Amino acid sequence: MATITATIIKETAESKVGINVASTNGSNVYVNYVGGLFAETDIKVGHEVITINGNVVRGMSHDEIRAIIGTAVGELTIVAAVPAHVVPAGTPANQDAPGGAKTGGTWGTLLYSGPETQRNACIGCLCCCLPGLCILACPSDKMDAYAVDGKVYDASGRYKAAQTAAFTPKQQAMQR
Repeated sequence: MATITATIIKETAESKVGINVASTNGSNVYVNYVGGLFAETDIKVGHEVITINGNVVRGMSHDEIRAIIGTAVGELTIVAAVPAHVVPAGTPANQDAPGGAKTGGTWGTLLYSGPETQRNACIGCLCCCLPGLCILACPSDKMDAYAVDGKVYDASGRYKAAQTAAFTPKQQAMQR
């Protein structure tokens, strides 16, 4: 597996960095959301986090990891491994199904209601009161996803939803 190192500058301990992680089996830690300060780095959803600021995170609880990220000030460095099932941009859509999904599907983008959509809804409520909640019906968060047999999976192989209009297959480059 290839590794990626991403470093951002966190101004204060209260600054949001734009990354969420989850443990899939109590030991491996995977990125499940990237945005904010980490949006411009090479860290992507589905990458396995190895260290955060030199602390090995394998086996740590979610609260321990949040504490490391939350208390950091200045440089925040994450080293992550790119699992074989995470498909880099430009890879043919029919290649490499994530773990937990059948082969023969297609990679694309899934729109979902996540942190960005919730933030927009809060702003909408402040501006328009209750009608601002209608923003929740128009998700604006995106993630790489894999669709097969009417089901959509995230890049780490977790089932996300039934295939809907919110899933857009990646376009293949035309060859001459």
